Amino acid sequence: MRRVCLDYGIYFCGPNCVGYANLQAGVGLYSAPISPTLKKGTVSVIAQSGSVLLAIANSNRGIGFNTLISSGNEAVLDACDYMEYLLEDSGTEVILVFLEAIRRPEAFIRCCERARELQNPSSP
Repeated sequence: MRRVCLDYGIYFCGPNCVGYANLQAGVGLYSAPISPTLKKGTVSVIAQSGSVLLAIANSNRGIGFNTLISSGNEAVLDACDYMEYLLEDSGTEVILVFLEAIRRPEAFIRCCERARELQNPSSP
């Protein structure tokens, strides 16, 4: 599967994941029900574990979510790919990341450095 995706330029989320949901745009490929009480907002979540993602999304702590991403086994796309996308997403102000492994440490460091560069602290 990985080879086919790479050979043909196909982006693939997973396998072994819940998928993704962009709550603001109302689109996604998410294999779990999304609670009608889930609040929309500016926090985007990347979690390799679908269970952790579901626990965060369904915690009912009043957090407003923009995008929920369960990256799973990361056969093609990994957490760094999602971070790069979310760093440029105008609907995301906070990226919450839960990782079990960092597959590309150098790319992860670059994403963190980019996040620091983009930081726009509020005025006092």
